[in-house]
Amino acid sequence: MAINSFVTGDLFRQGTRQIVALAIDSQAWYQSRLCIFDHDGKLLSSYWHPGHLHKVVIGAPTPSAAPRIIVAGVNNDLPSFLTTKGLVGAVFMLDPHNVRGEAPPFLGRSEHGSQLWYGVLLPENQQVTSLELTDRDRDGAKQISVWTSTGHAFYLDFAGHVLTASATDAARGSSQFDLLGAQE
Repeated sequence: MAINSFVTGDLFRQGTRQIVALAIDSQAWYQSRLCIFDHDGKLLSSYWHPGHLHKVVIGAPTPSAAPRIIVAGVNNDLPSFLTTKGLVGAVFMLDPHNVRGEAPPFLGRSEHGSQLWYGVLLPENQQVTSLELTDRDRDGAKQISVWTSTGHAFYLDFAGHVLTASATDAARGSSQFDLLGAQE
């Protein structure tokens, strides 16, 4: 595996930083793995994903809330289950205390993934170009900002629900963000 992105943060609120790394197959094959390493380099947990993972952020809606890991990428195995033909953009959230298994559609490489929620961008062939945490409405609570390659923006709460959706003047086509069921 080759690491293509990483972030650090105090995932367990114990005064030490952990590393959340996104790794792809060294041959650039489609699968990815999210790995959490302790501050001393020890592998703590991992999560298998059927498609490249591109972006990762660590954060919480408020300073008193527990940190979460938010990830964006593409899912190569979902199109046949969603009756689409192209790659499916994905955004999902993990609890750092419980990172294991594999992402939907759960094809048996491992146990079902521990994601808190898993959302997709439809129609297919959209990628996430920006993934950030922001306090868009300035109420003291952060939202998840997701911008797509087609010029659409979604602001999500930490439960994965769309708070607002918009499009730039140069947006192409339509776009929607939908949560998958817990065990699809």
